[in-house]
Parts: sequence; C-alpha cells; structure tokens
Amino acid sequence: MSYNTSRACVSRNMVYLTDMLSSRSTLHWPSTKPKHLARRIREAMVATYHYKEYEFLRGLKTHWKLHPKEGWVEAEFVGPPPDLYILHTPPGMEIKQATNVQGVVGGCIAFKEKANELFFPNVILSLKELHTLYKWGLAELPPWFLISQDDAGVTMTRDGVKNEVYLWIPGE
Repeated sequence: MSYNTSRACVSRNMVYLTDMLSSRSTLHWPSTKPKHLARRIREAMVATYHYKEYEFLRGLKTHWKLHPKEGWVEAEFVGPPPDLYILHTPPGMEIKQATNVQGVVGGCIAFKEKANELFFPNVILSLKELHTLYKWGLAELPPWFLISQDDAGVTMTRDGVKNEVYLWIPGE
C-alpha cells in the first residue's frame, strides 16, 4: 500500500515531527495502535519531500528509525554524529522590571523557554525572601538555582551544577 503524501498528513503528525526535529536521542510515544502510529509518522516524513514549506523537516527520514512496540512507538535517532550539529543553549537574560520575589518567580515562569539564566539586578531580598525563592526554585522542573549578589541583585539559573561555588544555599 502506498503512502499518503498530502499536506494534511504532515500537519496531523507535526507534533511527532517537531519532537524528532528538536531531539537527538531516542523518543517514545504511547499508543494503543503502535503499528498504525508508526506508519502515520513514516507517511508524514515521506510527504515532507513533496512540499516546499516542509523543507526543514526533510532530514528526518534519514536520521530516524521508527519501531512499533507493545503499547508505544520508539523513534530511534540514527542520524549523523552530534558534532555535526550546532547545539543552541539559550543565553542569559537581564530582567530589570522585577523588584521582589514575585517578580523573580514571574520572570522565571515567563522566560523559562527563552533562557537558562535570568539576572534580576533590581531585586534585593531579605534572608526570609531568599529562603522562599530558594525553595520555590528547587520545586520547579527543571529546577532553578539561586545566586545572590547581595546588593547587586539575584540570578536564577538552571546551570547550577556547573557553578556550584556561586549558588546560594540556606545557612550561608
């Protein structure tokens, strides 16, 4: 049986295609009909070659293998070595509008997709407020770590493991 190569086929499966586009490791999607889902995704990957607007998705067919399993579909990344890709890590952002804990939390929520490090230069916090912000940050997924610059503001970072020396921890 031949593949459906319509534009609608691509748009119906765009969620899976964009997952594969942004990942470089094996993905899993739950499904009650894994063979059916795997075929639909394969159809969509083939259909991208027929339309100019889906040109950015064309490499998926050569870089991914789909395996229907019992209750899920596995998308195995078999593409070129990772060193051929330029991995983008979002840069840090400075948010001058925030002046208190609520502003920091709001900034972290609003810009979590855009940066892994947020600097709040106008936020001067008491010890109690630092504790509150510290607890909130660790409860988030992925966690935010707190760096306090005393009178120069605070920084919330997700790269805390690399910079453990600078992290604010209760009891300091």
